Amino acid sequence: MEDINITDETQDSSRERHAIFLVNTKDVGIDGFKGTQTIKDGKLATIVLKDSKNVFVRGSQPIPGNGSFLRLEGKDLGPVSVIGNDLSGAKRVFEFETKRQKDLLFQTANRLPRE
Repeated sequence: MEDINITDETQDSSRERHAIFLVNTKDVGIDGFKGTQTIKDGKLATIVLKDSKNVFVRGSQPIPGNGSFLRLEGKDLGPVSVIGNDLSGAKRVFEFETKRQKDLLFQTANRLPRE
């Protein structure tokens, strides 16, 4: 997936949803994503990876007002690399369902939010 711009085209803008929700995927690249979940200042993560392996996220930018940028879920999760993104607009950058999942994430050269 490359140069992705997500917009919500539904009539029900009150329903909060993730912009990207990948389940049981392998060898996925997300390049140039710009977006957020459907509700400004919502609680959901913009991108969720559940039971996904070998995912690479680069050149992406959450729109300010999102919850967290990326959430990892599931028991069959593989390596996830997050490199060269502007994450300064995220309230929280990463969320993990379990502590073990934190070890599966590699991140570097990202612009992080100021604390």
